[in-house]
Amino acid sequence: MPVFSNYIRQFWMPGINEISGNPEIKLQAWFALSKYQIYKQVEATSFELTVSELNHLLKAFACDSNRMAMASFETLLGITKSDFLPKSTAWFIIQLYYSAFYAAHAILRFTGVSCTQLESNEISTVEKLADIYGALHNVHISSGFYKCHFEGNTSVLRCSKLDFPRSGSSHEKMWNVFRSQMSMISNEILSGQGLSTEKQLVATKISELCQALGTTNSNWLSHVRNLTTYRHEYGVWFPYSNSKKYYERLHDLVDKWKDDPLSINIWSSSDRELQKFTETCTLIISICRDMVIDMSSRCTTGKSFHKLGTLSLVKQINRNKPDFSFNC
Repeated sequence: MPVFSNYIRQFWMPGINEISGNPEIKLQAWFALSKYQIYKQVEATSFELTVSELNHLLKAFACDSNRMAMASFETLLGITKSDFLPKSTAWFIIQLYYSAFYAAHAILRFTGVSCTQLESNEISTVEKLADIYGALHNVHISSGFYKCHFEGNTSVLRCSKLDFPRSGSSHEKMWNVFRSQMSMISNEILSGQGLSTEKQLVATKISELCQALGTTNSNWLSHVRNLTTYRHEYGVWFPYSNSKKYYERLHDLVDKWKDDPLSINIWSSSDRELQKFTETCTLIISICRDMVIDMSSRCTTGKSFHKLGTLSLVKQINRNKPDFSFNC
């Protein structure tokens, strides 16, 4: 098993690897099941749910992580190089961004964190139960984009509305959460017992990813995507007036998503921004792939949900596109 998997595995949501079959209930729908208690006073933008039947929540996280990983790989499949417009790389950038975006969502859910839109139906269910437990006190919980973080040691799902930055999109907010979670993982790996070269390599690679995402506002990937989509920067659209010679290598760099995450290096200087973008996205997708394969091999209750979802998709793709294949 690759070194990276050995160190990231400890941060899985406890029990998610044991989910078998094909879970179909999303986290949003899970709120309506009321399989939780509310002992702490709710607030307008945050609440805590004590989970009484963990398996239902695990299935919801498994369902959402599966669909996000599948979306990532399906989007990646759509990236092609034009034979008659070889300098055309605009849609390459856009599609690669979305593949990494979905992969980041999946990674978060693998580790017990979900960035989820909670609408009035979900909020209403929480409020009704909070009222029954005497934890509402006339508070109205706001709908919106929430970070839902499960803490295994307390069996509590902590939900807090993502208001940073207030004017930011759901993409920007997700990238902030993703960087924070990955930074925590890197620090926890380093602070764990023992010191080894392997541990340092994994922690450093994750730290390298966090650095690339941005230190103040971690939405650099979204920023590059926006410059490409709306302002037609970088010379990736016809007539390619600002196209750089190294752009010809971008498609080759993406193919490394099938490699060990530790083998993917991110360009550190500012003179090749799209190379840095490509390598950062590729590393995120590679981490997702690595976690899917490792998790699918550690289910003792039956056939892993990955094998009926993400890996089933990969096998279907492989039948018609063998070069997409990775060892699963």
